[in-house]
Amino acid sequence: MAPYAKKPGAYSLVISSSKSHIKPGDTASLRIFISGYGFIRQPKLRIQPPSEFFVEKESNILFDLGPEDGGSIVTWGKTCEPLLEDGITISLVGGITKQGWEEPTFIIDEGNANIIFTEFSTKGKAPIELNLKTRDSVRPGTHTATFVLTYYNGRDWVVQHNTYSFQILSWYERNQVPVWVSGIVVTLILFLITLVADHHGIFTHSATHCMTSSR
Repeated sequence: MAPYAKKPGAYSLVISSSKSHIKPGDTASLRIFISGYGFIRQPKLRIQPPSEFFVEKESNILFDLGPEDGGSIVTWGKTCEPLLEDGITISLVGGITKQGWEEPTFIIDEGNANIIFTEFSTKGKAPIELNLKTRDSVRPGTHTATFVLTYYNGRDWVVQHNTYSFQILSWYERNQVPVWVSGIVVTLILFLITLVADHHGIFTHSATHCMTSSR
């Protein structure tokens, strides 16, 4: 246990994604870590996804800590819950317990360092993972998810807010390269047509001039 481990804690969500700009119909995935240190009890997380953004039956949230395949090695993602349009609140009370602890917890420090388990992934799995299968009809633009972490730090109840925004690409943004290439091709074709037309006009003018001169 690191120094000041029993002092009032302070924690924050760290949210990341492999891509924030996505196409309609793609899956938007988020990896959520919890960073901080100190006393913490009864943590919970409220997740409010963007409205009219995803397909409920194909979206979920993975969290919780437990043994993999009944073995002795623990990993994240033990629990999978469906994600609804109304959002979800998950309890973060659980995880590992030892003799003398008041309750199970995910917030476990690494020896004498103030580094905690929720700051790391296990076997590629983050402590909390969100998978949102976007609708084919989702409108282009910015869509924002809201996250509220609540916990007791030994002195006060703390509420910490985070947001994460996805950018749904418009038809033009999704097809920018083909449109750009098509524009170049059309420009070249028009240029060649104009060049051929001008060249044909020169020969016609010359032939007319010769016929006039021979009279």
